[in-house]
Amino acid sequence: MNLNPIFVHSLFRSGSTYLFNVFRRANDKYWCYQEPENEWLLELDERPELVLAVGASDAKNVNHPDIGLPYFWEFLQIKDSLVGLFKKEISFQDIFLEDLTTEQHVYFSTLISEAKNKPVLQLCRSFGRAAALKKSFGGVHLHLWREPRSQWWSFKINDYFDAATQLIFMGGAVPDVLRKVYRHVELQDISLAQIDRARVFAESNPLDWRRGYYLFFSLWVYSNICLESVSDISVCIDNLSLSDEYRAKFKGECLLFGLDDINVDDCKIPQVFLGPKEATEYSKIESEVLGLFREYYSDREIDALISRLDSLLRASGSYDLIDPQSVQARSIALRLTDRCAFIAEKSRNEIAVLHKRLMEVDEYTKGLVNAVDIKQFHIEKVESHNQDLANAIAIKDDHIMRVEGLFHDLTAVVELKEKEIASLRREVEYLSGEMSLACERAAILESRLTEFSTGLDIQNGILQSEKKDSESGV
Repeated sequence: MNLNPIFVHSLFRSGSTYLFNVFRRANDKYWCYQEPENEWLLELDERPELVLAVGASDAKNVNHPDIGLPYFWEFLQIKDSLVGLFKKEISFQDIFLEDLTTEQHVYFSTLISEAKNKPVLQLCRSFGRAAALKKSFGGVHLHLWREPRSQWWSFKINDYFDAATQLIFMGGAVPDVLRKVYRHVELQDISLAQIDRARVFAESNPLDWRRGYYLFFSLWVYSNICLESVSDISVCIDNLSLSDEYRAKFKGECLLFGLDDINVDDCKIPQVFLGPKEATEYSKIESEVLGLFREYYSDREIDALISRLDSLLRASGSYDLIDPQSVQARSIALRLTDRCAFIAEKSRNEIAVLHKRLMEVDEYTKGLVNAVDIKQFHIEKVESHNQDLANAIAIKDDHIMRVEGLFHDLTAVVELKEKEIASLRREVEYLSGEMSLACERAAILESRLTEFSTGLDIQNGILQSEKKDSESGV
């Protein structure tokens, strides 16, 4: 249904649930989406029953009015069209945008186009993208706001709202003025990768009350300036609760923009009236924050905001409306807040020390593991070396056995050879004896031969002589 959408912009605890229900109960003329940026919608695809249960049990605990149907009932009716469209970045990461991301444009346009009647989007985190929403979808824009001191005290109904305020400052493209606030209050850096873990961390690390109010009031000032500049209707829930004339004026403004059947006669929101000493403490913080914002915004914008603020704080600091017991209760609550912040910071520091020690132990353990690995490496090398030695010894023993076998064989051969040598020696001795006898015989023969030769020579001489004599006698 392509009807001109209505955007209700506010911060948490500004009476937004009440105004949401004003539209929802208006004779079925409006199709109302409660907090389209709420991280509970991450469960819409897979666990819609959890989304449907939100607010069912704790509405009274957070002082929300009875709104009949479950908070996110309208989302459940069109859930098939929303499959995969809600991204976690919508809740905190991508709040501050000059133009909507493609994902956000598709998501919000689907909400608008699937509405069964004139769509109403009640937003608590739109202060950074209200202009982008108006640029993309046009529509009628209402700025719902509340006196900041009462609003901040309303945050104390549980831990979520202070934690969510911290997470808003963790998003992307945070304006310079809010970055300066971030540094001033020394916020812990929190990753938004897992929203549940981020929220738990923020809830577990609260700020002391002065820093907490400084952070909140800075966001209050920023949203007030931004939303006043884009809104067609500005409505203060405090005045709406207190003044018949103001209610009539608001209804008239709504009619001018085609918003009929808007009945706010039952509007009633609690207000906190501070004592003089309390009011002075808050005024100091507010003045410091406003001084910071003057560095980034014109005097006209800041003065207009101060004028709106002063009109609501006239009774603050007056003895006429304060309840001494309430003053004492708030004093105790603030002291406990500071105590919780101190304990959280102390615990955080102790955890940091413990973490450092654990890192040292981890490094030491890694060193031990490395040493064990080195030891194991050397053991394996020694075992390998021992195995090599065992193999060498086995080879040596085998060689010894083989040498002993050869030695045994050699001994047998030597013994045989010795026997052969002994036999040869006997033969040599025998031959030596025979040779001696032969030599003796040879000597005898040689002597006889000599004698024979001598005799022969003598005989030859005689014969020669006789021959010569014979020849001479012829």
